[in-house]
Amino acid sequence: MFQKVQGLFWLLTLFVVSGCSNEVATKAGSDLPSAAEPPVIAQEKSTDHHKTHRGKPGAEVSLRENRVHRLEPGVAADVDLGLSASYNQGEMTVTLNTSEGLFILEGATHYAFPLRDNGDYSLPLRLMAAEPGRYYVRIQVVVDYQGRQTTRALSAIVQVGPDTESRQKTGTSEGVIPLPAQETVIQQP
Repeated sequence: MFQKVQGLFWLLTLFVVSGCSNEVATKAGSDLPSAAEPPVIAQEKSTDHHKTHRGKPGAEVSLRENRVHRLEPGVAADVDLGLSASYNQGEMTVTLNTSEGLFILEGATHYAFPLRDNGDYSLPLRLMAAEPGRYYVRIQVVVDYQGRQTTRALSAIVQVGPDTESRQKTGTSEGVIPLPAQETVIQQP
C-alpha cells in the first residue's frame, strides 16, 4: 500500500513540476534541478498550439447523408455526395477517387471550396460500374482554418446490384480454405 501511495506522490509531483514555468529556476541562477526535486526526463518546447495538430480529431467535416448509394450494373447514375463542415471561414480542398471497378463519368475529382456559415457543400457525380458488388468513393478532405491544416478521410458506399450477404454474417464455413500458419515469437531484452 505504501508503495502505491509513494508512486502516486511522485507522479503528482512530476505533473506539478512540469506544469510550472522555468522562470523560478533561472531566477535562482541555475537551470539544474536541486537534489530535492525529482528529475524531469524531457520537457516540451512551447509552440503555437493553435497551429499545431497532434492527430485526432481531424477536420470537422462529415457526409451529409451517411447512406448506401444504389446503382444498377452497367447503368450510369447521378449521385450527389454532400458534405457538411463546421467552419465559417477558411478553405476546404476535396479529392475523390474510387475503388477498382467504379468509374466517375462526370464530375470533378478535385474541388476547392471557400468555407462559409452555411456549411453544406455538394459534390455532384455520375458513376458507373459494370459488375455487381460493393464499391467506395474515397473522399480526402483538407481544411485550412486560421493557418492550421486538418484532414479527414471519408468513404461513401456504392452498392451495384443486389446486396450479397457476407459468409461471416451467415456463420457458414462453405468456401473457407484453411491455410497453414507458423508463428514465431521474438522477445527483445
